[in-house]
Amino acid sequence: MRANKFCLGTKCVFLIIRKISATKFLLVILVSIKYFFGLIFLIVPYVYMFLRERNIFIFITIYCLIKMLT
Repeated sequence: MRANKFCLGTKCVFLIIRKISATKFLLVILVSIKYFFGLIFLIVPYVYMFLRERNIFIFITIYCLIKMLT
């Protein structure tokens, strides 16, 4: 019973992948990588400035909020 459900699931996945063209699939991957690295580059200076100076912490917080909203 489980094997049948798994086979049906893989068939559905293969049909979905066939419907999506290769360029759209690559575009989705590239956009997800872009946002992943964007989050890393937002967090790193945030932590660095927090460890260095407490006064800049507020400005970096506002900067990160603006970057996330836009």
